[in-house]
Amino acid sequence: MHSTAFIALGANLGNPLEQCQKALQEIKKIPHTQYIACSSFYKTEPLVPKGDNPQIVAWYINAVCQIQTELKPLDLLKSLRSIEEKMGRHRLKKWESRLIDLDLLAYDNEVMQTKDLILPHPEIQNRSFVLEPLSEIEPHWTHPVSNQSVSEMIRALKNPLRIEKISGM
Repeated sequence: MHSTAFIALGANLGNPLEQCQKALQEIKKIPHTQYIACSSFYKTEPLVPKGDNPQIVAWYINAVCQIQTELKPLDLLKSLRSIEEKMGRHRLKKWESRLIDLDLLAYDNEVMQTKDLILPHPEIQNRSFVLEPLSEIEPHWTHPVSNQSVSEMIRALKNPLRIEKISGM
């Protein structure tokens, strides 16, 4: 049985657009998985933790892709982590600048919480850099816990980061 999953891509080190494009090519190679769609790429204001200087944190490039897969959620997550490692990502601390970040946002209407994975992603409703690209490829997606549509979540954003579409796929 094929399941539909959404994956967020983001980078702000090196050549972020190139890093996201390369990650997308790697996602297309995941076994038992079929690429469906990818949003445009967006330039996004960084989410800067308290105490960090916002002037020194580079803006991100973000996108969201949709796949169909036979992999279970944790196996898909392992594949995404493997791509990150292959591309040079080393997870040292939360909110750090990164060469690539691949987040499993949603997997069908699955709701789960393990030490390694929470579905749907616990911050999806708070991130304009996820919601805007997601609305481009699947405007009718509904959060399986809140039952809010993508457009409802966008309207409810309290402090959306600045985001600018830079290219179409």
